Amino acid sequence: MGQGEPLTRGDERGRWRLGTPAAGRSIGLAGAVLLAVAAYTVGAVPGGVPYGRLPSAQLLAQPRYSIGMACWVLGLAGLLAGWLVLRRPARDGLLRARWVVVTTLLWAVPLLIAPPLASRDVYAYAAQGELYAHGLDPYHSGPAALPSHWLADMSPSWRDSPAPYGPLALLIARLAAVVAAGHLTVALAVLRIAALAGVLLLAGYLPRLARLAGVDAGAACWLGLASPLVAIHLVSGAHSDALMLGLLVAGLTLAAQRRFAGRVAGSRIPAPALTAATALLAGAALGLAAAVKVTALLAVPFAVLLILPVLSGRCRLVRAAVAVVAGVAVAFGAASAAAGLGFGWASAAFGAEASVQWTSLSTGVGTALGFPLRLLGLPGAGGVLAVARDLALFVVLPAVLVALWWPVRRGAEPRAVLVRTGWAFAALLAASPAVHPWYVLWPVVILAAAATDRRVVTGMVAVTVLMTVLVLPDGYNLARVTGWVGAPLDLAIVLGLGWLAVRRLRRVTAV
Repeated sequence: MGQGEPLTRGDERGRWRLGTPAAGRSIGLAGAVLLAVAAYTVGAVPGGVPYGRLPSAQLLAQPRYSIGMACWVLGLAGLLAGWLVLRRPARDGLLRARWVVVTTLLWAVPLLIAPPLASRDVYAYAAQGELYAHGLDPYHSGPAALPSHWLADMSPSWRDSPAPYGPLALLIARLAAVVAAGHLTVALAVLRIAALAGVLLLAGYLPRLARLAGVDAGAACWLGLASPLVAIHLVSGAHSDALMLGLLVAGLTLAAQRRFAGRVAGSRIPAPALTAATALLAGAALGLAAAVKVTALLAVPFAVLLILPVLSGRCRLVRAAVAVVAGVAVAFGAASAAAGLGFGWASAAFGAEASVQWTSLSTGVGTALGFPLRLLGLPGAGGVLAVARDLALFVVLPAVLVALWWPVRRGAEPRAVLVRTGWAFAALLAASPAVHPWYVLWPVVILAAAATDRRVVTGMVAVTVLMTVLVLPDGYNLARVTGWVGAPLDLAIVLGLGWLAVRRLRRVTAV
């Protein structure tokens, strides 16, 4: 029986049995439909329930709200169950990448025609775009600088904050505001189309990247593309991370391909020129990804390593770095020039909101260490949190990134480099002062295309499920009120990782 045949041949056609891929697709689709219903009642709708607090007893007593919450819970359970049902067929290599892509798009359709879920960031994008369209600099002013009826629909914490996004993201937001001409629904539609374009890029390049790494493409698409986080936060929530991830995976795929190691049949173009052109294209894709969110620049040093195996001669690392960085500089520079906002993105990217939530390991550790001071009524808990965040971001993170990059600096197989790229993004998340659920997709999407260790896959599945259920449909994050559980857990995780690192270091030293 060939790969993927149970999905299309013989008695399995039209047969619905619990545990089969067809059942997983149907259960997930039913969950997506219920989530779309919930979006109209308790989602992040314009003028909806007050944002930034848990639902009150009076609110839950209202039939419309209680029914909406029931649809949210059942829909979330259905989407997660449908996705988890597909895990075993994906692990056994029975899912074709195309089948998973079609399943993902089917789950996305109900959410595309419903209001946003689990976040109000898309309203902030629209307000920033309107601010930009009126000639104000979103890197220096918050949306509140321009009186607008859209302000009431976004999170209050972003109203006075400069935009933390790259120039390309702001150009898209300005386009949405101009096309909308004052109609918020139209602006949301344009922003959702941009997010959908990122998901389609991901659908096109993730299977290719997995094949280049020697990983089953269907399994990679199941973990990285069909994830409930993609449906809820990238499709429904229309986060700019969708476009960033699509361009990021495209850039890594271009860097990892080996088709230009020699002359292409029938081509008179020398192989070195083709390799340089590929490196420039890979860098350009990464540059555009960084122009959406500067976070994508973390992948550039690893993309350089993916180019190395097709180069020969002296100074391979320097030549590969020059080609990739040149592509990044041209693409990012073009986006910056088109935006006309100068280097405002450099300061704004590091001045983003840093809410105190235990989903960030550094914040969780700082919060846990500050608990005794709070219990004793002593000052200094805020200082402990600040020190923990700074140590993680400026001391631990650089050391981890060097440790990941240095051993493969002379080149390695694509899978090894991609695994280290995924762990680099995981380290960035661990050190970041704020981690929202959709941020988890940064490492998960890359590791989905490269990781083969079942323990790693199981860990990513567990994190995906946790992050999926951690947010309410209107965008309220339950991490705000569960720090008393999450912060000690973060401290235990960090201590456990430290213990494992010491054991490994002793083992290496002994050898």
